[in-house]
Amino acid sequence: MAAYFDFTENKEKELENSSKVRVYARTAVNSCVITGMVICALRSNERKDIVFAKETVLELLEITPEGALISIFEQPVFGTIKDIKVLHSRFPQPMIYDPIDNCIQLKNESFEDYYCDNKNIKRIIPGQDVLVCLSDSGMLSFLAYTEYYNDIDNSGGENAGRNKGKGKVIPEIIGSNVESSRKSGRFQVVKEIVLSMPGFDYQKSRSKLCIDPTGRLIAVAAWQNTFQLFSVYRGAKLTFDPINTKEYQQDGVIWHMTFLYPMDDMRILLAMVVYNEKEKQPMIVIYQFWAADSPERDIINYYSLQLDRDSSLPLHLIPLPNYPESLLYVTETELCFIQTQNVIAGHNEFYKVPLPMKGEALMTSYAYPMDASVLKRSNLIESHPKQYVYAGIEDGTLHRIEIIDEKNIIFSLIQKESGLNCIGECMGVLCVEEESGEEFIIIGGDMSDGAVVKVSQMKEAVITNAIPNWAPILDFQMLDFHQERHDVIFACSGRGKYGSIRELRRAIGVNVMTRTDAEFGGVTSLWGLKYSSEELIDSFLALSFANSTRLMFIRGGELDDISENSGFDLEVCSLCISNICGITGVKGVLTQIHRKAVIVSEPRIDKISSSEDFFKAVRWIPPENSIIEVASAYENIIVISLLNINGSIMTVLRVDIDQEKKQVEIIKIAESLLDSQPCFVKCLSPNSLVPIPMCMIGTFKPCIKFISLSMNNLLQTLHEEILVNYSITKVNIPESACIIGNNEKAYFLAGLREGTIVYFQWTWSLDDKPILSRPVVRRIGTFPVKFITPQPYSNTESNVTVVLALSDRPWQIEHNQHTGLNFACVALEHYEHVQEAAVFNYDETIKQSYMFISKNCLNFVQLNNFIKNNIKTISVYDTPRRLYYDNYNKLFVVACTSNQLPFPTSILKLIDPSSGEIKYEYNLSVHNEFSDNREAVYSITGWKYSTVRQEFRFICIGTGIHCPPDNDINQGRFMIFNIKKSNHEYGVTYELNKVKEKSLSGIVYAICPLIDKYILIGEGRTLNVLKFNIEENKLTKMISRELSWPILSINSSGNKICVGTQKGLSFFEFEVERERINVLKMEKSARLIGDSIMLNENLAIGADKCGNVFGLLYDKEDLSIVPCLRPLFSFYEGEIVSKLRIGNLGYRTESPNNNNNCDDDDTNTSIIVETYLNKENKEQREENNENSVKNDQELGWDINKELKNSAAVIVGCSLLGSVFLFMRIELKAFRLLSVLQNVLEKWPTTKPCLGNDNSKFRLSNHIAINSPSNSLYRPTNLIIDGEMVSQFLRLTNFEQLKIVESNFEIMKIGKEYLLGEDVDDDKKFLDGSIDILEDDDVIMIHHHDDEDYEMSIEDEDEYSTKRERFSGNDVKGKTAGKEGGKQVSPKEIVDVLNFILSELNMQVS
Repeated sequence: MAAYFDFTENKEKELENSSKVRVYARTAVNSCVITGMVICALRSNERKDIVFAKETVLELLEITPEGALISIFEQPVFGTIKDIKVLHSRFPQPMIYDPIDNCIQLKNESFEDYYCDNKNIKRIIPGQDVLVCLSDSGMLSFLAYTEYYNDIDNSGGENAGRNKGKGKVIPEIIGSNVESSRKSGRFQVVKEIVLSMPGFDYQKSRSKLCIDPTGRLIAVAAWQNTFQLFSVYRGAKLTFDPINTKEYQQDGVIWHMTFLYPMDDMRILLAMVVYNEKEKQPMIVIYQFWAADSPERDIINYYSLQLDRDSSLPLHLIPLPNYPESLLYVTETELCFIQTQNVIAGHNEFYKVPLPMKGEALMTSYAYPMDASVLKRSNLIESHPKQYVYAGIEDGTLHRIEIIDEKNIIFSLIQKESGLNCIGECMGVLCVEEESGEEFIIIGGDMSDGAVVKVSQMKEAVITNAIPNWAPILDFQMLDFHQERHDVIFACSGRGKYGSIRELRRAIGVNVMTRTDAEFGGVTSLWGLKYSSEELIDSFLALSFANSTRLMFIRGGELDDISENSGFDLEVCSLCISNICGITGVKGVLTQIHRKAVIVSEPRIDKISSSEDFFKAVRWIPPENSIIEVASAYENIIVISLLNINGSIMTVLRVDIDQEKKQVEIIKIAESLLDSQPCFVKCLSPNSLVPIPMCMIGTFKPCIKFISLSMNNLLQTLHEEILVNYSITKVNIPESACIIGNNEKAYFLAGLREGTIVYFQWTWSLDDKPILSRPVVRRIGTFPVKFITPQPYSNTESNVTVVLALSDRPWQIEHNQHTGLNFACVALEHYEHVQEAAVFNYDETIKQSYMFISKNCLNFVQLNNFIKNNIKTISVYDTPRRLYYDNYNKLFVVACTSNQLPFPTSILKLIDPSSGEIKYEYNLSVHNEFSDNREAVYSITGWKYSTVRQEFRFICIGTGIHCPPDNDINQGRFMIFNIKKSNHEYGVTYELNKVKEKSLSGIVYAICPLIDKYILIGEGRTLNVLKFNIEENKLTKMISRELSWPILSINSSGNKICVGTQKGLSFFEFEVERERINVLKMEKSARLIGDSIMLNENLAIGADKCGNVFGLLYDKEDLSIVPCLRPLFSFYEGEIVSKLRIGNLGYRTESPNNNNNCDDDDTNTSIIVETYLNKENKEQREENNENSVKNDQELGWDINKELKNSAAVIVGCSLLGSVFLFMRIELKAFRLLSVLQNVLEKWPTTKPCLGNDNSKFRLSNHIAINSPSNSLYRPTNLIIDGEMVSQFLRLTNFEQLKIVESNFEIMKIGKEYLLGEDVDDDKKFLDGSIDILEDDDVIMIHHHDDEDYEMSIEDEDEYSTKRERFSGNDVKGKTAGKEGGKQVSPKEIVDVLNFILSELNMQVS
């Protein structure tokens, strides 16, 4: 077979010139399927680290003393992990790994002094263990966990524990190593041993791996006939070069292999279960080796024991640490205790125990503890076993195998309050606190969620944490269901009774530290207050209800209600509760403001103290016929608005306190009539962004006023911002406001009542007035937007860089120097609605802590400082196969397979995604001569059918009817449904109504609406065009075209049709007038298509069942003899992508101002409006469900046009649960990232850690194998590996500069990118007019197509700098210096690379 990308040089250039499309591939969600699990000591000397192997990703985790599993980071390995084990290296001290010299060296004082300036890329190995991996690269890889030296445990030890128990606020805090691990932690390859060539060969050693418990031998086995042994140095390891390597022949299929625990230090035993193909009989094999320093080291003994021919299938070989040279042999039905001497003597009479299984369930996994205190915990078990092993059964039961002695083994069922799901193949045991006697069993789920189970010898087992597993994904849809202008994924997940629809999104996780009972219904506001302005932690929690107020004090880690001693009015709803501060010596004084009074009091926090020691509460009453509308306070200044018959009057009160006389006085110092009724007021303390005290007032005008609170110009209006045409619903009433940012760049945010945020760039003028420019509108929900910010204190110098916004759900808005404002959804458990929130600093070490009111419960929570996967589950209780969303009725149509007796049946279910309620079920049944036909749904799509009078919406279903094994005839059905909605007294009901049905002679794998009244049906290998006449209720087959292979996917764009078969993609054209189909072009190479989509009439994206995602171009100008589609790109993901969809995980932006020119004049403001989808976009989203594209101009994938606005994103989901993104990028960004990718693929700290050549790995297997022998050959592939280039973001600044400075191509392309001009390759790059600067002396502005972001790179130097204007997509930088010189520094290129990658990766988060 010819290579898929086998082009000549002219053809490659022709392809690059003919298409302006370039692609960036990135993984948004990594696989959730755990294929390997190890417990090891990677970050310290203790075996407390957990590593999950997930096909192409390694994940590092830790577990808290409470049993919560914390993900630290995930790292792509650019290969497929086959097996993973732990080698105990016993490093004498923390080691230094030099990736340049590829060596490990001892850490010494001189090196430490040298390294502290962070001017090197050497990394430290803090742990004691090394991971050993087998992969598809043909390498045996040794991976060490490494960090940058300065990131290692700078906090100095563990944090002190907090109070625990019922009613306590804070449990124990997570360890201090996590942040440094997330920042720079990485699995680094320290040694590679070549085993075989890449590719699949069942006789090459790349299938199974095991390591001698003493760390002296490593065994690697093939699927059959051979295995290899590697002898490793016995003591502390500074090198992993094998002392001896030898290959052995072992005839038969090697089912299992493990080393046994030794009786002495010299003898090493390797046990195998081998299936002898000649004898058709399994046998147990024991190899006896001797240590390298033993006198008998060259002697090898071999023993085998034949098992019964009809014996059950062997499942596990379990070595036993406390029974040297013994093992447990587990089959489908029984467990056998086998000692080595039995095998040597040929005795096959073992002690056997039947497994306590129900039905046909199998024992899928096992684990046993390995820590030093395991014997202590064994004595707590009633039977006092010498050894115990945990066994997981696939039906969800968990047992403990207690080995009393060689002839006495007991199975104990571990009781659980709620049962486990189906248990997978991976399990681990970890003891976090040895003194507690508690163990945590980490269980991977099989097509269902896994769990962490806490087992105590004296108590019942408790599930402490769920491990989400949303695989397999057979189908999914991209929906903006929450009206946030970005899509989330709804995927078919699970199997059988664990079947569900999962809502997948990347969001900020929430650690709920304490949760009360549901006693806080009706809370309208929360305030976290300090005892004095000098303190860093909060002491009071104030709550306002609909008709009452409560005040609580934190005492001993508990909330103590001191309302009766607060001096407040308790039977009213409070508008504001705040500290009174700024007066010397005053502490613990609070103010309460409600509609009828302003109260200043000193709550009694100690019941023993006398009332004479406190200030008496003082009350200020508004004038008659006036009420207080809104209120806020700052230091001893209170700002209120009084509503009376004349309108709204803004009033300023001052609180004076005489410390000696214990007297308080409230004085009115100013007032001013407002021109519109206010809806909120917020006071701001002076800081670097707002140099004077100020308050913001939102009014119904609608506008926001900025009023001075400085005594020099009290109540002077500094600025008024009119809010018009920002809201989607034209309701521009502000609800709240805040300022976020730093001295270099800041933003003013206004939250509107209908769920929109308007944010402006914020600057402060020389005449002490705010300047607002470049407004941007973003929708986050439909509820009013309320910003949660800290209380204003004058001594707080730090600016606010993170704000919480409440709407339908909470959002975290974070200021980022490069990308502006980053919006991330905050996912409380099960996406609970947060009614109210307040910043609450309980402890200095706990950052981002809040009090939440959710489900009428008070929650003390901490927000994670990273984004993770968050899942909402909608149970369907059957296996979901296909999914469709009906946008008109807001319902899911889920095609499920039900395991009903006597055979599985298919059911269509209507599900409300908001509530998860199943509204209706429709059973598919077949009535013909075969009573046990099994019908499954293979395709589902929507079809909008229009007539002159009305538009109809249909749901089309394609099925396959699989007949009994003795009949090889497979049939199918095509059915048309609609949803009937009925209103009743008791509510709304829905029903699926079958409109038309057509029986077919083949399985219907694909359906696609065509133009007008036509629809395409794949009937086996026949492509049919059907026409539906709704007036006559007649479905007519117009065209039938027989193809060579079964049809697996169909897509259309206009009258162009893309058909995917078992041999590739083909393009057809439908002639409406003649009603016929013409072949246009087909794919050159053969591939088994999984799914495909058309982006326009010239471009199709496909996914095959080998793990490749590829793009094909239809060039109608190509008049070559062979009508072949041109390949645009091919990208090997390593996982089978089941479905492709069009979507956008990032925020969609529409700009009404098409002029891209931006001026520095603040009065000439460009408005970027981020709105809901317009009608055309809504139709486009629905067409995504229907596999047809009509408005291809909206997608932004025109091959003949440059990328001007953001293009739609191609989203693919794999069977293993991964989510892949394919984004279009600009040509100049592609050139720069392409050069960077070539460098990072070879750079020591970023190259693939499993030994693969990444360029060949990503080009799929048959391309790599069939590539020409010329090593310089590199096929055209217009795609960037986002996983590879994104590693650049995690490198230190020094290493980033090192990469850029050391590569001429990056400097060259980077200069072209920055200056917007091409550099002639034939001319000298560094000439008199073009300099590469080593100084960081340039200010650069980067203009993004969707939003205007500025990047300022400023350093003090001898040059004067100024900001340049930019137009379109040009990026320019200029430095006053040599006249006419164009200068670019490496730091500028580093910054622009960081900016480009951060922008692209925002789609991921």
